[in-house]
Amino acid sequence: MTAVRDLQVVLGAGPAGTTLARELVDRGHPVRLVDRAGGGAAIEGVERFAADVATPDGARAAVEGAAVVYHCVNVGYHLQVEVMPRIQEAVLAAAEAVGAHPDSDGRVWHLPTAPALTTRQIFTMIEQRTGRPLDITVVDEPRPVGPFDEVFMAEYAEMFYQHTEPQIVDSSAIEKAYGLTANPLAATVDATLAWYEQLLAAR
Repeated sequence: MTAVRDLQVVLGAGPAGTTLARELVDRGHPVRLVDRAGGGAAIEGVERFAADVATPDGARAAVEGAAVVYHCVNVGYHLQVEVMPRIQEAVLAAAEAVGAHPDSDGRVWHLPTAPALTTRQIFTMIEQRTGRPLDITVVDEPRPVGPFDEVFMAEYAEMFYQHTEPQIVDSSAIEKAYGLTANPLAATVDATLAWYEQLLAAR
């Protein structure tokens, strides 16, 4: 097990956790990437580690020796109330026990967020770049569609207000503390469209 005190432990090996692990390695840190299986493709500079962080023992083993712990664990919407509180309690207790990120205690850290735009403004940006209008269907309530089945939508219903009310995030704390900034939305839209074009071309 890595004993370097600069060790960065990323809990959760999904898209967010894996991307974060790669970024930390690029910045010169030793990284441990944790999930229940400890598998997945090898990433240079990243130690894969298997642990169930929903349990106190699993969480403690996962963060042993960590200087900083990043909590990127998530569960399905229908398991949020049952499972996530156990994960939170186990991870917080383990991080405290090993003495890992105390200067962040009691603070809310939002990831860098670009200035807020409405959904319609985003759609306009897409239309301008593709040169044609979008075929838009507006729904007044959540309903199953595509990969979002009835189980998902039943749990997501309480979050539907995010589509009907302004959602503005203040990320100034993390920007000031760590010098992080959000990618401009225009660049994000460009990158997303480029990815989608490549996906369509490959079919």
